[in-house]
Amino acid sequence: MKKINFLFILFFLTVCGLHAQTNLYFSDFETYTAGGKIALQAGTPWTTWSNEPGGSEDAIISTAQAHSGANSIYISDSNDLVFNLNDRITGRYKVEWNMFVETDKIAYFNLLSSFEGSSSKYAIQVYVYNDSLFVDAGGAYSAKLPYQLNSWKKIQIIVDLNDDFATFYVDSNEVISYKWSGGVYGVDNSLKLDAVDFYGWDGSGSSAIDSIPGYYIDDFSFDSVVAPESSSNLTAVLNTANIQVSWTAPTVAPDSYKLSRNGIVVNSTSGLTYTDLNPWPNTYTYAVRAHYIGEGYSHSSNDTTLVVTGGVSRNLVLMEGGTGTWCGYCPGAAIGLRDLIEVNHKNAAAIEYHYEDNYETPATLSRLSYYGIDNYPTVIADGKLRAEGGSATQSQYSRYLPMYNERIAYPAFDIINLTVTPLSTDSFSASITVEQTFAAFTSGIKLHTALTESNIPFAWGNQTKVDFACRGMYPSANGTNLDFSNQNTQTVTVKFSTAGFVKNNCEFVVFVQHNSSKEVFQTMKVDMSSVLGIEEIQGKSINLYPNPASDNFMLLTDGKGNVDIFDISGKLLSSAIITNPTQFVDVSNLSKGVYFVKVTNSIGSYTKKLVVE
Repeated sequence: MKKINFLFILFFLTVCGLHAQTNLYFSDFETYTAGGKIALQAGTPWTTWSNEPGGSEDAIISTAQAHSGANSIYISDSNDLVFNLNDRITGRYKVEWNMFVETDKIAYFNLLSSFEGSSSKYAIQVYVYNDSLFVDAGGAYSAKLPYQLNSWKKIQIIVDLNDDFATFYVDSNEVISYKWSGGVYGVDNSLKLDAVDFYGWDGSGSSAIDSIPGYYIDDFSFDSVVAPESSSNLTAVLNTANIQVSWTAPTVAPDSYKLSRNGIVVNSTSGLTYTDLNPWPNTYTYAVRAHYIGEGYSHSSNDTTLVVTGGVSRNLVLMEGGTGTWCGYCPGAAIGLRDLIEVNHKNAAAIEYHYEDNYETPATLSRLSYYGIDNYPTVIADGKLRAEGGSATQSQYSRYLPMYNERIAYPAFDIINLTVTPLSTDSFSASITVEQTFAAFTSGIKLHTALTESNIPFAWGNQTKVDFACRGMYPSANGTNLDFSNQNTQTVTVKFSTAGFVKNNCEFVVFVQHNSSKEVFQTMKVDMSSVLGIEEIQGKSINLYPNPASDNFMLLTDGKGNVDIFDISGKLLSSAIITNPTQFVDVSNLSKGVYFVKVTNSIGSYTKKLVVE
């Protein structure tokens, strides 16, 4: 009997040890003076967003509500209270507290992967308003559920930095699980846990009926926890058109499993198999995690990768933005898009949809509504990846680059051939042929076209110009329906005008998109400065592209006459006969500087300044 008891105790201790946790911090705030500021009284690790304990951002200790004892923290307007976790880069942690949101009030909190003031990186953010809870985690508006006000709720977040995975619970019910390093919109790359932020948000940028913050925090704890047992033997097999995924259960049976594909959760199940139906061409990596009530998810199992062939290379990643020259944080987005396309020369096309400024059009309003953009700036890559927010001064390139990298590697489903020809001085015709190489959808496929203009002189924020502004969509923002039910190739012709704009600062962008899923299949663009105008065809004008140039430039003329290049002093450096309307001219032997290109034909002489860099 003693032996049996000993074995039972040993088993009990072993199981408990496997799932042990170590408390790193706990406070029910009973030792602090009511009416006083929490960060000022408690000190580290409590602080404020501006690191000013005792200031207006610091929150008070209140006796109006309490989950246990008599005291709690009250978050109201102007408060921005931070619990500093000091750059955790490894380990598994549980952050937990009880929260009470007052009737007719709103609440907001976030966890930060990097706490650096205006340069902070948000790993998850949660809003409570209109009797609902909204979550940004791995994507905008990634979860929503009804939320009862005027009652205490247990908030719990388990962050596993060793497995790059996090789960958010309310009253022990899972709300969302996601890849932690992706941050709030799934586009960051920060595998760190740095702080918890309780902010007195006023509802701005949302549809909140109420705009006054008011909520209490009690029984705050921070624990180091141990991951439960993982599943094993994960396999993925292509079975005709589907992928069959299976795995082996852990020794201790979990209550459920969560399957991820390419880092994104795609299924929850209590079984040991999953069928991925009709996957698109791509490389797929699967992982499965076992869930245990009260402990969260295990580490991922072994990964397994499978390639579904098909599709074609993606020409460009489409970066669509919601912006406005009145927007204080939009300059950072504008700089980021320029850095992506013009500075780092990524294969991308940008279209900026302006709201409530001089560049708003019916087309921009339609696209903003289509994407449900109400936070500015917002940038969306290929209709799927979304980044909200920006900076008054700092480039958002580091946020947009991961979005670009993910999408440029994704196979496209169509081949687009695009030809733009002039009809008159400002009028053009675009002939667009779309060849479908993979039928991802049978209906709802749209061809969209847009004219954008850059280098528009305008002072806003720290900017002196507007770039990638959508000037129009043709025939409208609704696009043109494509039907591949009887053939895999369709040709569409649209007409557009550059009247009122600087043609050589414009781009004509074409993309194929599935209307309901918003997936962009393929994108093409034409720099309008490379398109011969009617005057160039008639020999009445010339153009240079690109300008500035480095190795060579394209000379756009009627294809007749002579071309001479002079330095700034007027010295003739080279001469050539023009034999082609789009003739390339070699300038690789010229030093950096300013030159003049002179074209002489039967009609007259025309001179353009050329910059070599």
